[in-house]
Amino acid sequence: MRFGALYLAAAVALAPGAASAQTVVPVAKVASVEQPAQVPALAPPASLGALAGKPVTRVAVELEGNVWDDVTVPRVAVPKPGDPLTPAAARAALDTVLRSGRFARGQVDAEADGGGARLVLRLVPRKLVARLDVDLHGARLDVDELLRDAGLSDGGEIVATEVGATERRIERTFAVHGYPAAKAELRMRDTEDPAHTLVLVDVVPGAPRVIGDRYFYVFGAPAEQVAPLEKAYSVGKGDRADGPALDEADHALASALHAAGWHRAEVVHDLAWVARPDGGGRVALRVRIDTGPRIVPRFEGNEHYDRDALMGALALETETDRSPTHLADKVRLFYQKRGFLDVEVSTELRGADRDPVELLVFHVDEHPRVRVVSREYPCLKLDAIKHLEAGGPRSPDEIGTQIDSYLEEELPGADLLVDPDPKGVSRTIGAGAQQVATGARPVPLDLRPDDTYVADTYERATLHVQELYRNEGFLHATVGPVQVVRARCDPRSPPGRCAPMPLPPTHADACTYDPGGLPLPPAPVDPALTCRPDPAHGVE
Repeated sequence: MRFGALYLAAAVALAPGAASAQTVVPVAKVASVEQPAQVPALAPPASLGALAGKPVTRVAVELEGNVWDDVTVPRVAVPKPGDPLTPAAARAALDTVLRSGRFARGQVDAEADGGGARLVLRLVPRKLVARLDVDLHGARLDVDELLRDAGLSDGGEIVATEVGATERRIERTFAVHGYPAAKAELRMRDTEDPAHTLVLVDVVPGAPRVIGDRYFYVFGAPAEQVAPLEKAYSVGKGDRADGPALDEADHALASALHAAGWHRAEVVHDLAWVARPDGGGRVALRVRIDTGPRIVPRFEGNEHYDRDALMGALALETETDRSPTHLADKVRLFYQKRGFLDVEVSTELRGADRDPVELLVFHVDEHPRVRVVSREYPCLKLDAIKHLEAGGPRSPDEIGTQIDSYLEEELPGADLLVDPDPKGVSRTIGAGAQQVATGARPVPLDLRPDDTYVADTYERATLHVQELYRNEGFLHATVGPVQVVRARCDPRSPPGRCAPMPLPPTHADACTYDPGGLPLPPAPVDPALTCRPDPAHGVE
């Protein structure tokens, strides 16, 4: 087995249709209802025209859309009869009545009245909802969703002119969930506080729209291949045509198709009314499945791990991002966690546009395994840490223990059961045990987390060590970044093995500090300490 040597230096600084005798008509989709604006639009100021400057004869107040019996018409003190009509006087009149909070909005109009002007304030009453009572007459809908769609809540407001629109939004929510004939009514009840109201939401759901038949139409793949997956579609004959449930069923079937290899599959549905000659009929659910090509993974160059192991690393059954780049990253990380730091993985898609099957080929260049032979902490000041008592590492060995805990948790190789020594197996089974020889035994990979380098895992481990030191009071402590030091393989190394050449010593003065004694970012590692592979010239 061939290994490359790896040294780590971490800086530590402290400071469609049915039978022909039937008529199929698509069921119309539910129309949307405009939601109330969160911020009311400002109307342009009223133009007084020729009435400007004329004396005000009287001020009238009209309530628009009022649905309550206890809304009192406010008295307007300004402007007084006889005062000249000006834009400022009109605004003052409106401000006076809106300041009470009993009205959502208002508008000022002026009308000729003899030789003067009559000022009309048109106000829209509003009240706060003291309590909501909801009666759905047995309909199985989520009340919270219904009220959210309607814009109703305990403690919220209800505006008189929006009651009708609120009822329509409730009816639309019912229609989306399979009750196309629902009728909603909002009834108000007065309370002791005239600023509050009780609201009864009464909805008669009507007959639900029930699915009478379900049909699947498959395009792009043989229907018999897709049929076993159709059980993932949870809405079927006899169920209510609930829009969100149908959308979720589309998504579930598409996910099942993706997991089975049809990575580009799309699923959509529609509802159709299938009329019979006798005047009856039923609702048919039509599900269209466009599978696209089936993607079959293939692996080339994988010497140490077979297809089953790499397919397990891809986990296509649960993976949501099946892009070739992401899948190649998963294969690369699988190898790196097992010591193949230099592994190269690329992908190639083989197949024509209309082929039912496309091959997603992973080209794997494993390269020799690389192991960590030592860790160094050039900036570590032992005198500053050897007496710590609150959990901070007090020596390089304790720092290594903290790092190892992350490696053992995230990397393979810390299992209780390990592969046996092939030599011991040969002494027990085969010629060495006076049995029939069974041939050469491959040496299993010895997976040891503590001599494996994975950049992300080391980054998390060093941040943990940094936090431990900061908890000890070193508020400006920095740990890292981890810098990789790699030796060049001796050109005279035996075939299949890397004999590392000696490295020059590292320098403790690589760590620098500002005038206040705080650590500065470390300089990049000396090029002399890191081998730059050059396969064209035999450099490894």
